[in-house]
Amino acid sequence: MTRTPAPAGLAAELPEVFERFGRIDVRRMFGGHGLFHEDRMFGLVAGGRVYLKNDGENRPLVEQERLGPFE
Repeated sequence: MTRTPAPAGLAAELPEVFERFGRIDVRRMFGGHGLFHEDRMFGLVAGGRVYLKNDGENRPLVEQERLGPFE
């Protein structure tokens, strides 16, 4: 069995940032790290940035903060 290396830098800090939502898993993928809660991916860390998924429920909050879409 091979072990996945522990995340480094920003990705390593995010479980603590999101801890109030429960256990957060960080998995290497796409040259970055995927952020998962209860096996559902909710974000991606790539190029030193955190990209969070949004939907109709939280989109107004994203727009209120003038955060641009992932491109």
